[in-house]
Amino acid sequence: MIDPRRRWSARHSLRRAARAAACLALTAAIGCPKVPTQTAMMREEPNVDLSSATLQTRAFETGRRFNGRIELAADSIMRVSDSATVRVRALHWKVDAIPLVQEASLRNDPLVATVDLAVFSIQQEQYFRSGDGREAFGAQQPIAVAAAKAVEDDAFSTIDESVKGGSLSPVARERITTWATSHPMRGATMQRESVLASRWDAIGVGPTTIAATAGNIDRTLQQLSLRVSFLNETLSQQLRWNTQLMLEEALRAPRGDSMMAGGADVLRNVNALAVGAPALIARERAAILAGVDRERALALADVDRQRRETLQFAAEQRIALQAALDAQRVAAFADIDRERIAVMKSADSLAAGTIARADAMARRIMIELLVVALVTVAALTIGALIVVHRWRATA
Repeated sequence: MIDPRRRWSARHSLRRAARAAACLALTAAIGCPKVPTQTAMMREEPNVDLSSATLQTRAFETGRRFNGRIELAADSIMRVSDSATVRVRALHWKVDAIPLVQEASLRNDPLVATVDLAVFSIQQEQYFRSGDGREAFGAQQPIAVAAAKAVEDDAFSTIDESVKGGSLSPVARERITTWATSHPMRGATMQRESVLASRWDAIGVGPTTIAATAGNIDRTLQQLSLRVSFLNETLSQQLRWNTQLMLEEALRAPRGDSMMAGGADVLRNVNALAVGAPALIARERAAILAGVDRERALALADVDRQRRETLQFAAEQRIALQAALDAQRVAAFADIDRERIAVMKSADSLAAGTIARADAMARRIMIELLVVALVTVAALTIGALIVVHRWRATA
């Protein structure tokens, strides 16, 4: 029979193997979710190794520099120009271009924001150099062209700092320039197309995993903070510029009654703008918070879905593991039974062989004893006969 200690050791080894396999299965099934540091589009670009937060901050700061350059150039034109028309166009430049910069720098995907800023800078430079705005400022046109060129250089400097090797490839720069040239700014209000017009996947919709959803929420919160910063910096300036624009247009009226009417309209518009500004800010805040709430609800729903899928997968793995363990247990006990039967047969065979050898040895010993006894009897008989014969002869 098999030693009970050996059977207990085999069962203990099976239990330890089962525990280790279960731990490995649960670890592979559940894993450790990690919030991605890059968006889906950034991960598709091998030359970009920055995190989305870093690139978003760079795009925001680049947009702020754009606004500063545009404001300084427009103020310079207004300061040196004697033409009321040129001064109004300089005001329009600030009023129209700065919101475009803000929208470009706050795209949902920071990679798209960086590229869209570059596209805007090219469109603006071509607009003032050879496009619809080439005669907007008269003798002061070189100021606008130089400022637009400085904005373009700043945009590509940001891109160079954000890619591996510290420089954008000429092929990539040519592709951006070609797209911007084929989509120029139009009209007096600088209407433009962004890169979203040709790349709808540039909205930044990535994988719907828990980690990717959490990353989208982080970017949404960061953009909320940046948008509020832009609003704080430019709201008062936008109000002042629009007021100046309305006053300039009113003062250009040829008749005195038109001037008075324009002044009254200006005051009404300023009052309406001042009264409506808090409501506008409140609506923007409510819209942003509603967006955050929607993202949070989607994230929670996705987390719950992932949890259910994980639990279902873990249950399936547990069932499969239990079935595998049962099969291993049955196979192990079958092997143990076969070994036991083989050992018992071997023991029986050994015992039978031992008995046979002992029987043969006993028979041989008995035969040898019988032969010795016969020889002894024969010797005694012969000796007795010799003694009797001698005794008769002497008698």
